[in-house]
Amino acid sequence: PAGGVAAPPRGGPRGARPPAGGGRPDETLGESVCAVVVLEPGAELTLAGARAWLLERGVARFRLPDRLAVVDALPLTAIGKIDKKLLRARIE
Repeated sequence: PAGGVAAPPRGGPRGARPPAGGGRPDETLGESVCAVVVLEPGAELTLAGARAWLLERGVARFRLPDRLAVVDALPLTAIGKIDKKLLRARIE
């Protein structure tokens, strides 16, 4: 959802660990969606590939990411959940 980190469909595109998504500021829309992924060694993923994978799983077009960020690891809280504040800071 806009304003927060959303859980995508279970799993992830080939070669990617389950991704996270988050809103980032956008001058026109107020906020846009960024998919944040950790890739397995040697794997590649494009924004078009991520969008296609999400569409195949029934994600609505308006929820598709406008940007793809590849990171070494997702920031986690002390209890192992995705740290939404740190993730948002990384994608802004």
